[in-house]
Amino acid sequence: MSRFKQVVLSHCDNESVVFILNSRTSRAPDVMHLLHLLLMAAAHHNFIFSAQHIAGSANKIPDAISRFHWQAFRHLAPQANRQPTVIPPHLWETLYPLFLFNLPLTP
Repeated sequence: MSRFKQVVLSHCDNESVVFILNSRTSRAPDVMHLLHLLLMAAAHHNFIFSAQHIAGSANKIPDAISRFHWQAFRHLAPQANRQPTVIPPHLWETLYPLFLFNLPLTP
């Protein structure tokens, strides 16, 4: 039986991001600071995370979004909402403590 409540698996088409998330380290201080916040959130909320690489060609909808190809995105996901979803303030406070505490990116 796992001692963690949840496992979060991120699919990503950026191999560098996958490496950073899985190795839990980066040479870039700003990235390391963000990773530290993610690790602290994981410990506090009792989850573990990992990332898996998926080639952009096999991940067409997110690939279209990341390249701002809105017409292709609408074609691939016609059911998607036309308006963005508002993120509730309490969720921002949980997911993004940089905004909540106005912390600098570098320690």
